[in-house]
This record gives sequence, structure tokens and C-alpha cells, in this order.
Amino acid sequence: MKRAGRTNLCTLVAALLLTAAGCVTKYATKFAYTPSGLVSADAAAPLLPLRVAVRPFQDFRGFKVVDHSLLGLVPLVPYGTKSYDRPERTDTQPSFIFNPARDFPRALVDELRQNGFFQEVVYDSGADERDVDLIVSGRVTSTRFVKKRMTYGLSVFITGGLDLFLALAGLPYEIYECAVSFTVEARRASDDIVVWSHEVEDSRLNFVGVYYGGGRYDNFAILLRQGLHAAMESLENEIRTRDLSYWKGGP
Repeated sequence: MKRAGRTNLCTLVAALLLTAAGCVTKYATKFAYTPSGLVSADAAAPLLPLRVAVRPFQDFRGFKVVDHSLLGLVPLVPYGTKSYDRPERTDTQPSFIFNPARDFPRALVDELRQNGFFQEVVYDSGADERDVDLIVSGRVTSTRFVKKRMTYGLSVFITGGLDLFLALAGLPYEIYECAVSFTVEARRASDDIVVWSHEVEDSRLNFVGVYYGGGRYDNFAILLRQGLHAAMESLENEIRTRDLSYWKGGP
């Protein structure tokens, strides 16, 4: 009985050590997007008989990496941080397959098709010269990722096994912050006039520990879904308050 108890205890400690230390094997997480729900119950049928082309977004993100992770080792300093302007470049080997200039507009195509605002919506890389009525484009200005390594100011008191101590105490030992900022706009193909635009700017935290779940980069998809859902609500309101000539243009 005692032997079984010791075995169970060793198994628990080993599991906590693996959880606290993180996965040893490196693997890449691929950005995945699932569209949000319809913005209204009667949005299933096309509202406007228009063809829409969604173009790749322009990428205006920076390239900075700011490393203050060693501050967490200073006595009484609660954490150290490391921030990245581009989360797909957090390691020497890519750990996050992510391309906002491509992923964001493709997610937007999914949202537009699901809500059925227009007769046809296509993702257009620029090579497709089909006739369209509206051209949708965007600008990505931030996908900031911050990794906060928690020490709670205890690094001077606990020289080894800090992760295990925090895990046993039920405290998060890492906090990830994801932030996105981008704008999207629709222009009439006939005269290049902007007829609709929307800005998204938001951030979200994820806590890592024995009693906390979620992946390192999961919040980027959540933030994009929330932002695009709000964009669809804005677009639907504009569609319902303006006539067809406003969107199509021409004589």
C-alpha cells in the first residue's frame, strides 16, 4: 500500500515537472480560424447582387524583439517579459505558422460568405482579373505577443524548482498577451471610393499553469473572430441603410 502511494506521488511530481517545464519537443502551431456566428437571423440570403474581391492585407507590423526576461531573476521583481512584434518569429525555428496579410483576409472571406451579404465573395491575390463591384483591402499594424515569465519576486528565495513550486501552489508561471490591430475597408471598383471601413484593436491574456489551459497563440484567432464579428455587424448596418447605387456606383 505504501509502495503504491509512493508510486502515485512520484507520478504526480513527474507530471507537474513536465507541465511546468513545458514540452521538450519543438513543433509548429498553425493558425486556424473558425468563423463566428451570423450577425442576424435573416442574413442567410444575399442582400446585394454584387461581386466582391478580398485582397491580401498590407503588413505594417514592426520587427522589434524586446527582451526583459532576466529582470525576473532580480530579487523582489515579480516577473520578466519578452515581447515580439511578429509572433511567428519568437524562436530560431518557427513555432507559429502565421501570416496575417494572408490569414486575416481569408478569415474575412469566410465571414462574408457565411453572412451572405453579397452574391459572390472571392479571395483575390491580384492575379484574378474577374469583374468585381467591390474591392476589400486591409492594413495590419500590430500582432504583438508578450511572454511574461512569473517569479513573484521569489527567485532569490527559491534557487531551483521554481516552476514546480508555483505549480504546486496553483499559480500561473507564465502569462501570454496577444494583441491585434488592423483596419479593413471596401472600395467601389468603378471609382475607387471607400464606401465602408472598420478598425479592430484588442488584446487578450492567457494564463499558463496546472489549473490553467489554452495554447500560447490561441488568443489571436479569438481576437480576430471577435473583431470580424463586430465588423460584420457594422457592415450589415451600412448595407441595410444604403441603397444599391451607393455600393455599385456608376451612372
